Amino acid sequence: MDPMPGRAAFSMITALEELLESLRHEDRVTDLLSDETALFIMQFGGHLAADSRGVSTRTLRRQFERLGVTLSDHMMRKRRKLALTHLADGVPIRDIARQLGFASAQTLARFIHREFGTTATVLRRRLAGR
Repeated sequence: MDPMPGRAAFSMITALEELLESLRHEDRVTDLLSDETALFIMQFGGHLAADSRGVSTRTLRRQFERLGVTLSDHMMRKRRKLALTHLADGVPIRDIARQLGFASAQTLARFIHREFGTTATVLRRRLAGR
């Protein structure tokens, strides 16, 4: 039993705050794509986003590589950031899954558990308590 019952909760909140700050910093560094463009890529694929920008998919990838990040890493960061934002805003899980390009709410649930180490419900509560 934890001698300080609030320590685990405090530790998780601190970790979430650090993660949110790191995501904000990464977005400032690699914000080639707006959240709307990132959502478009998540839903329809990178080739359509590249076409809409008038470049090839390879050129889009090279633009990211020049910044020291891959397009897929950037998209993963955007997915994490948007998942946290939507959870904090109370958006239903099914809607978040659809917007972020997941096949189902269950796929989103697995993503959240893998990326944040907890369930969407617990994460939503913690984000609301910040």
